[in-house]
Amino acid sequence: MRFISPGSLFGETIRPLDKKAIQLGRKKLLAELELGTGDSIELHGIRFSKSEIIDYFEELQKDNIADYYNTIEEDRVLLGFLEESSIGRNDRFNDNPLYLEEPFIHWISPYYFSAFTSFANSCFRQSDQSSSNYSGQFASSSGQFPSHHSNQSLSYSDRSPSQYTDQYDNLSALLANRPLMTDHDIEQSWLFIAKILTNNIALIDYYRNQKKDRNNTVSIDKVSPLMDYFYTRLIQLLPENRFSGLRDKYAFVMMQACIYIFNNDKGNRSSAKMWMENAASLAVSEETRTEIADKLKEMNKASRKSDFALIGRIIWIAIIVGRAATCNFNNSDTYHYQNTPVYTLPQGDSARKLLRPFLDSVGRENPYIPANRLPRSGSPGDSPRPTGIHPTPLVHKLPPLSDSIRPTDTIP
Repeated sequence: MRFISPGSLFGETIRPLDKKAIQLGRKKLLAELELGTGDSIELHGIRFSKSEIIDYFEELQKDNIADYYNTIEEDRVLLGFLEESSIGRNDRFNDNPLYLEEPFIHWISPYYFSAFTSFANSCFRQSDQSSSNYSGQFASSSGQFPSHHSNQSLSYSDRSPSQYTDQYDNLSALLANRPLMTDHDIEQSWLFIAKILTNNIALIDYYRNQKKDRNNTVSIDKVSPLMDYFYTRLIQLLPENRFSGLRDKYAFVMMQACIYIFNNDKGNRSSAKMWMENAASLAVSEETRTEIADKLKEMNKASRKSDFALIGRIIWIAIIVGRAATCNFNNSDTYHYQNTPVYTLPQGDSARKLLRPFLDSVGRENPYIPANRLPRSGSPGDSPRPTGIHPTPLVHKLPPLSDSIRPTDTIP
């Protein structure tokens, strides 16, 4: 049930709003309707039929109704909330004694209920659902027009951080004002919000229990906005005495979803721990808080073990890479060594001439070796042949020398 003031309906503020002004406004709108091609007229985004216009002006002529409209016209915060379902940070309604009178409360309650549920829907809804999806389940105690709210706000997951903050501040401001509704409509308002939160609980629980082989699985992107810091803060603004049980259920199913994500989606483990902390702040009962805190400790402990294992793997990989680099370096040295110049040593008599000074020095330094046992220059056959048995000469025949020096295949 959408509220519209006479000033918005007529396009100008009319003061005083008396019976004469009401009759003139009625004639003007009915004339515009007659000149139109359809059976309704659109005013400020709202379509009114001929019967609705007649009922509206009939109500304006009732006792005290014109005074009620005049009072609301003077309260810009209340007028903006009733017409646009919006309220600003720290906005307050006027402190008017009329707001405490029972006849006024009964009259304004349907309008206030419609604005309140539309505002709550924009705060708590996740998908692009209009408030009309719930209008059949939650009806105000009375009213004239059907609700014409067109919810054009972004879905919760599409909002920026600044919009999250604005929603929190605006909801806080609305709840700080006295609700201008009957007890019945107040309870229906809480039921409206509880329905949204219950649907969220069902969605999060379905995500945790879903079978991954199905085609219509719920992704983590669908449920993560329902568990983030800003959303849980909004829930905490609701009256604790009315929503304590639902908050515990919400926190519990969040805990279960976080455990599922932690065990099955290692890439989102840090997010799971963060959402678990949000669940702990959302819970009301000490039992639920303790259970969530214990599970969070288990997560942190498992994360530390995983971090240590990761560090060990990194060190192991670094050692393997280091060894591979060393082998490549050695192979590179061997390659260059194999390409060094090749030196050829002399052979035959030339070799003996080169070695003679060394052999003579050996004979001088070792007097126990007879001089005739040392080889002479020339061929091996030129040496004297001693008589009798004698030990094997120290140098009998030089082995043939190779043409080049080659390194070993491996370096010890």
